[in-house]
Amino acid sequence: MIRRLRAAALIPLLGGCAYGMHESARTVPPGRFSGAGAISFVTNTNTGARGGVGLRNFGVDLGMARVGVARHLDVGVGFLYGLGGRADVKLSPLPEDWRFALALRLGGGGAGLPDDVAMAYVGALASYDFAFGLSPYLGCTFANHWIYGMNRDTPLPGQTLASRAGYGDGLLESAFGVRIFIDRKARVPTSVSLEYSLWVPLQDDPGDGFSFILSHVASIGFCFGCPSAESASGAPR
Repeated sequence: MIRRLRAAALIPLLGGCAYGMHESARTVPPGRFSGAGAISFVTNTNTGARGGVGLRNFGVDLGMARVGVARHLDVGVGFLYGLGGRADVKLSPLPEDWRFALALRLGGGGAGLPDDVAMAYVGALASYDFAFGLSPYLGCTFANHWIYGMNRDTPLPGQTLASRAGYGDGLLESAFGVRIFIDRKARVPTSVSLEYSLWVPLQDDPGDGFSFILSHVASIGFCFGCPSAESASGAPR
């Protein structure tokens, strides 16, 4: 008999959880910087099992901090799941002064708390900057996790635990948000973002003692230096 351990999908919330995306498809211009943060609320079936909403449902996202390294290309770093880190590159090939933007994002990271985890992700983003200061954005990311160190029960006589398959636990993270610019024409634009994300499990390694479940994430974030069409060179189109 193979026994699969089902762990809570909601990792304990610490500073730097990385639950929200809070990024548009626009890249930071070369030589400039941006910094973002957010407060997120996460809910799933574990919320009811624990007796309702509590502090474990809230988290603070620190990052991403991004720097422009070339036209259409920037690099971001941030925290991941507590005492961990992540990094990615974002490529946005359309002209910087277009109001519509598309981007591809590729990255990875790792963390040691509450469990050892390595992660790799790839995604795409789209956004549009309206002239009155609103920038809705849509992102879709596949994030694969390799989780180690989960507590595993001693099997009962006649039972065995499932072996690790090695392909990890995959999540499809879809996010929709809107960025509200406070001063979009400044060299360092400031903005607030409201975002909703849906996490859908796509694969589950039966031997790592962990399983993601469907989760909903609502976030409010802020950013200093996140670019807009108006902050790019030239007149926006």
